[in-house]
Amino acid sequence: MNVLTTSNQKESNIIVITNDLKERAQQLSVELSDAQLSMISSFLAELSSYNEHTNLVGNADPVVVVRDHVLDSLSLVRLINEMRPSGRESISLVDIGSGAGFPAMILAIAIPELAVLLTDSVGKKTRFLTESAKNLGLDDRVRVVNSRAEDLSKTKEYRERFDFATARAVGKLDLVAELTLPFIRTGGFLLAQKSRNQLPDELVQGELAINEIGGELVETRSLDKEVLQKDFVVVCVKKVKSTPRQYPRATSELKRPIT
Repeated sequence: MNVLTTSNQKESNIIVITNDLKERAQQLSVELSDAQLSMISSFLAELSSYNEHTNLVGNADPVVVVRDHVLDSLSLVRLINEMRPSGRESISLVDIGSGAGFPAMILAIAIPELAVLLTDSVGKKTRFLTESAKNLGLDDRVRVVNSRAEDLSKTKEYRERFDFATARAVGKLDLVAELTLPFIRTGGFLLAQKSRNQLPDELVQGELAINEIGGELVETRSLDKEVLQKDFVVVCVKKVKSTPRQYPRATSELKRPIT
């Protein structure tokens, strides 16, 4: 099989996958237009190609990416729409440890009025995200920064500026809270995705950290297990007061629980 045939087959497979994605997204109460599906299709193709020379995900097969990453990302759309400030034309989200762009890049595609900041400390990942945002025509509302969250949230430009925060596969709930809540304005929300099995072991220390840093755990929302093919929940944390200036702590201190 020559290179051209292989490329055409990949494109054909992605079209089939995104058609199935439209139906599954509807089950998550997300209506994707043809233009949005085309953008996701382009993103899947770009990720697959990039992953051949630079490892971003364990398996870049579009079938696997949709199942393990895209649907997870889309599961947050309904929550964001429910919790967004009323009367605002635009909303903002910061994503910590963005990796290959999940969930933030998919959310930027699915919610046209969402401005997104993606952060990661690994240069090869932020280079991919920067290129992808430009190629998808999203660079007017998608910004990518190569930095550690604990440093970036100390800056005036980003501290307590965002309506929402996400941090997928970054760590336990207490760490996620410490890294994200300083970015969120009072009244905003952290949406922390966790497996149901993970949560009980993380909840006690997680809630202690959340309360200390200025948040309040308001809900644990179950996600559609049939669509996602996994038992996941979203821990919804509301920012109720300003974060004390000492948080987040320095990188060397983050492994120690907040007491």
